[in-house]
Amino acid sequence: MIIWNLWHGCHKVSEGCAHCYMYFLDGKRGLDTSHVFRTENFTLPIQRRRDGQFKLPSGMTLYVGLSTDFFVEEADQWRDEAWHIIRGRKGDWNFCALVVCDRGTFIGTLWGDEERSMKQVLEMAKGGVLMIDEAYLLNGKHENDPGKLVIQLMMNILADETQRDIAIVLCGYKEQMMKMLDTNPGLQSRFPNKFEFTDFTVDELLEITRRRIKDYDYQFTAQAWEKYRGMLAQVYQVRDPETWGNARFISNQLERIYIQHAARCVKQSPKDKHELLLLTPEDIVPIEIPHPKTKIGF
Repeated sequence: MIIWNLWHGCHKVSEGCAHCYMYFLDGKRGLDTSHVFRTENFTLPIQRRRDGQFKLPSGMTLYVGLSTDFFVEEADQWRDEAWHIIRGRKGDWNFCALVVCDRGTFIGTLWGDEERSMKQVLEMAKGGVLMIDEAYLLNGKHENDPGKLVIQLMMNILADETQRDIAIVLCGYKEQMMKMLDTNPGLQSRFPNKFEFTDFTVDELLEITRRRIKDYDYQFTAQAWEKYRGMLAQVYQVRDPETWGNARFISNQLERIYIQHAARCVKQSPKDKHELLLLTPEDIVPIEIPHPKTKIGF
C-alpha cells in the first residue's frame, strides 16, 4: 500500500476528534498536530529516477491524506498544486479518494455557494467515494431550504452518464433517511442499495472501552470494571435506537469518568504513577439513561 501524505496536521472540530489517532501518535513524538505543514513527500507521485522513469510505477493504488484533513484551511495555498499533480498522473494511477462531508460543507452564506461547493466536492471525490454524513439534514422542512438545492444538484450529477465515475454514500439514522428518500422518488431510484448497520453489542462496547483507556494507559480496578459493565448493560437495554450513539456514547461516558477521576486524584494525591492511572469505583459516575422524547399533539 502506497500512502501519499501531502501535508500533515489538522484541528479538533467535533466530539469525534476527542480520541484522534494522529493526535495520539504525534503526542508520543512530541509533535503539535494542530500545526499544519507541507511534507517532504508532497511531490511523491511525480518524482523520477535518474533514468527518467517515475519512482512509483504506473498501475498502483495510491491512498491520499491518511494523516491529515484534506480540506484543512491552512492547505488552501497548496491544494491547486496538489490537483495539478493528481491530474498529471491520473491516466496511469488509481487514486482512491474518500471525501467525507456533511450539510455544512455545501451550505454557504452567499447565493450560489451550494452549487460551487457541490462542484468542488465532486471534483475532489472524482474516481473515488463521496460520503455525506447525516445526509437527511439536507432535506430541510422549509421549501426554500438550500439543502434541497444540494439534493437536486446531486441528482443531476447522478443522472449524467458521463459523470458516473464516483460512488456517493448517504449516511444517517434509518428513520430520517427513509423520510428523505420518500419525499423524492428520484432519490429512491438513484440510491437503490440500502445497508443497515446494527448497534454494537455490550461485549463490543466493552472492548471499545478497553482500547480507549489503553490509549491513555488507564486501568480499571476489578470492582470498577464490574460497576461499569453492569451500568452499561443496564442502559443498553433501554437505549433509543434512533439516538443511540454506540462508540460515541462510550467516548462521552469515558470523558465523564476521566473528569471524576481527576477530581478524586486532586483530593487524594495518588502515591505513584500506577495509582494515578487506576480507575476506581468512585470514578464510575452514573450513566445517564436516555429517554425517548415525549410527543406533544394529537
